[in-house]
Amino acid sequence: RGVVGFESAGYVVEPVMTVALEPRHATDLERLAEVLERLVVEDPSLMTIADRETGQYLLGGIGELHLEVALSFLREYSGDLDVSVSKPIVAYRETIVGNGRTVLVKSLNKANMFQMRVEQLEKNAVDALDRGDAQSEVAPALGVSVERVWAVDRFRNVLVVLTEGLDIVRDGVIGGFSWVCKSGPLCMEPLRGVKVVVSDADVSQNASLQDAVQVMRTVSRGVLGSCLSTSMALLEPVYRVDLHVPVEWFGKCATSITKRRGRIKNALQKAGMTVVSGFGPVAETFGLAAELRSVSSGHAFW
Repeated sequence: RGVVGFESAGYVVEPVMTVALEPRHATDLERLAEVLERLVVEDPSLMTIADRETGQYLLGGIGELHLEVALSFLREYSGDLDVSVSKPIVAYRETIVGNGRTVLVKSLNKANMFQMRVEQLEKNAVDALDRGDAQSEVAPALGVSVERVWAVDRFRNVLVVLTEGLDIVRDGVIGGFSWVCKSGPLCMEPLRGVKVVVSDADVSQNASLQDAVQVMRTVSRGVLGSCLSTSMALLEPVYRVDLHVPVEWFGKCATSITKRRGRIKNALQKAGMTVVSGFGPVAETFGLAAELRSVSSGHAFW
């Protein structure tokens, strides 16, 4: 009593590259899960997702080197555990461009009805979520009271409920929101920066007709329908590139970056070195470090 807890740690980056892990023997699934849990505890910037149907675990990290280090620790901790590792793939996100239409969706048993729409999440709300602010601090940025914000997921999506009388199906509504945000309608990538607003609802008073499965499916179909009523976009992760290279090697290094769809924002000369800052898509950075070392004869640092 009276003890003030530590503030939660905030992270300015999120996993943008993923590998699939699968044990050679199905009996080792539990051991693999324990090792991955230890890795996430030691390095919270890692992310793991279990796919029970395929027997695979997805390990997400910030980049190639980050995943290589994590996999080396995994082999060290697991001992004789035989695990197959896939090639890394880049994580994309889906978002809406503009606000969707208000849709009216009924459950499969025709006993429950929800009226909802999707909107672009306000920039100040996205910034607050990126800073790791609490839900109570995000609500003012949305222009609603904290009681109206029912859920905030890790992909920066928010569920706002403006109507009354839904507490009896709260778990189902949140479950449907969480499920649909994991797989968007464009190419089944997670949604990002979407505000789901439930403006009205009519829920059956019969407990057998308002089970969580009925509500979850109804909410998820409503979100997908509203998303498809507006334009959607695919978000690609981008790295910020900071490169230090001698002046004589600048041209070749700049060519290596730009041919990979990179953009050089600034280039300054300091004491015989060129300091380059720019941006590049994560999908094009595979092998970039080795190429920069090769074209600069090992003189470039980034």
